[in-house]
Amino acid sequence: MLFDEIQAQGYNGCVTKVRNYVRTIKPEPRLDFVVHFETEPGQQMQVDWGVFRLNGKRVSLYLSTLGWSRYAYGVFVSNERFDTLHTCHEQTFEEFCGVPLEILYDNTKTVVPKRNAYGDGLHSSHSRNARSSSASRSHCSEQRG
Repeated sequence: MLFDEIQAQGYNGCVTKVRNYVRTIKPEPRLDFVVHFETEPGQQMQVDWGVFRLNGKRVSLYLSTLGWSRYAYGVFVSNERFDTLHTCHEQTFEEFCGVPLEILYDNTKTVVPKRNAYGDGLHSSHSRNARSSSASRSHCSEQRG
């Protein structure tokens, strides 16, 4: 396209010279670094919600992903209440044939209803339901989003 434009303006050189010149002025591709956290098998599961509109209705996607294998389990639900999250966890543990040592939440309000600078801010229901699984619970830092 550039070659055609400059040729129309009177350029008589070949396309190879244009390509070689453009390579020298073309900006380097920006490198976006993504940090992947590697975990041991069974160590960590990451959980988050996604929101969709389906026929005008709000539908939530519960998604859990194992840290080591990236194996994921998802289910569409009608709400993001804690009891729904708990039910989704039970289904996930059945699908994964076990419970990971740690569950990492991406600051979902179901788990972290309010940030607390002096503590982890986990939902009060977590302590009542901790007996149902042996996994520890944590959430992403604010910087990680």
